[in-house]
Amino acid sequence: MDRRNIWRIIIIAIVVLIVAQVLNSVLSIASFEKIYCASLIAKFRIIGSDLKRKIETAVNFGKPIEKFRGIDIILKHYMEKEGQLSNISLTLPDGTVLYSTDTNSLHKTISFSPLPWFKEDPDISKDEHYEANISIYNNRYYITLPIYYENKRWVGSVHIQFDKKVISRQIHRMIGKSSQYLLIVSGVALVVMIFLVFIVNWLDSRRSEGKDRRISLNTKNFVSITFVLIVSQSAYTYLNNTYFQQSYIKIVNINVSTLSRLVKDEIDHILRMGVPINRLKKMEVLLRDIVRNVPECREIKILDTDRLEQYRATKEKVASVFDPDFEQQMLPHIENSLSIVLEGKKDIEGFAIFIINKSVIDQQTFDLSVDSLTIIVVSLLFGFEILFFTSIFTSGIVDIKYDVDKK
Repeated sequence: MDRRNIWRIIIIAIVVLIVAQVLNSVLSIASFEKIYCASLIAKFRIIGSDLKRKIETAVNFGKPIEKFRGIDIILKHYMEKEGQLSNISLTLPDGTVLYSTDTNSLHKTISFSPLPWFKEDPDISKDEHYEANISIYNNRYYITLPIYYENKRWVGSVHIQFDKKVISRQIHRMIGKSSQYLLIVSGVALVVMIFLVFIVNWLDSRRSEGKDRRISLNTKNFVSITFVLIVSQSAYTYLNNTYFQQSYIKIVNINVSTLSRLVKDEIDHILRMGVPINRLKKMEVLLRDIVRNVPECREIKILDTDRLEQYRATKEKVASVFDPDFEQQMLPHIENSLSIVLEGKKDIEGFAIFIINKSVIDQQTFDLSVDSLTIIVVSLLFGFEILFFTSIFTSGIVDIKYDVDKK
């Protein structure tokens, strides 16, 4: 085969490689964007749920939602703790803004449509009073949670607002890292592919002229290109997948850290009033209500300074020192958990242990791996189609059929 045809093969292969790699990159980024967006919403929902719980506590004590004092300071506190938020509002069911970190919106209807609607008298057994509405309006996300009086009458809503730019900034970082992998893998793949094509054609040209080939030169070239394409796609997907998994685990840790900070603030406030850590009535119920809204956290435990359990809660059940059959355990360090110090009048009064829900991480990692495998298959099939149809228009340069001996 002359050099012109060899270079034609190489150019076709380069086009196929680049198109397949770019397609792989686009699909990978889209897959992770979906996961990152869901995790970010979960993080801000933790904040909204904490605010909702505090407001409902006051409402259930008979405080009209229109006559809260100091709510502006509370909203400002949340905003300062979480710099990615753009606004927090508290409205009536009809959308009238009662309190907001954006003072220009006070006493107006909240500026997104359609307004979310929530059930009256929600089914507690199905956790309907914990449901949230996610809306996108004017390039902003709105996470809305209902405020209920005694879990029955819908009296208002909490709205957590953040810009789409928060997601796009993270995705741009992902694209930057993914592009580095793309350039490295594609560069190595191109060098290897050119080398293989020249070697295959050189070895083929040295065969005896009178000897028939059992495998055509075009088939050898096709196999060489296919081999490089599969290896490069697998390598690029592996690097991307590893980076995405690490990023996702980091997001989970951030979500649990956000939760731990809110729990610490709540318990520290009670301890500073002089209440002993083993006398926190209904603490296990509070912990259960908190953990219900955070799928990344499987269980919360409160320990005293001797690391003896005082309270524990999962989404399904609770237990505490007030239960006669409660088995108090001394807990050593637990893997896949976050431990924080609880402080009261003394320096240290106990510890809160947040056990990370590894099954959620494993499921997301599995879903990401399945997406990655799908991406490899789709990009390879796309690459093969380009290779096949291009070969037709270049007079059969790549022919994948075996030659039949003719005598």
